[in-house]
Amino acid sequence: MPRREQAKIAGGLMIAVSVWLIISPLVLGFTGTPAAANTMLVGIIVGVLALLMTSSPELATWLGTANIVLGAWIVIISFFLGLANNIIIGNNIISGLIIIILAEWISSASAKLRIT
Repeated sequence: MPRREQAKIAGGLMIAVSVWLIISPLVLGFTGTPAAANTMLVGIIVGVLALLMTSSPELATWLGTANIVLGAWIVIISFFLGLANNIIIGNNIISGLIIIILAEWISSASAKLRIT
């Protein structure tokens, strides 16, 4: 798979995950909580960064690093926001891990684009 195409596919998948993070408080029923605000805010930021990454894969390394940090944040903060529902905690952990994996995939593709 060409590296530019890899970056665009991963970016598109990351946009899908960010949309899920934005709507998940509504779907899973935890609106009006600090966890919902955090989840939605991270979803918005991840989505904006993913859009930037897909538009310019050659410059995606630092954007990917930022998304790795955000993915780790959504995983770690899930344990500190008083979430009593294991489904919500699991949702944030899985979403965060997917963000980390996709951000690393985009970063590796963009690094290879700069090298070759």
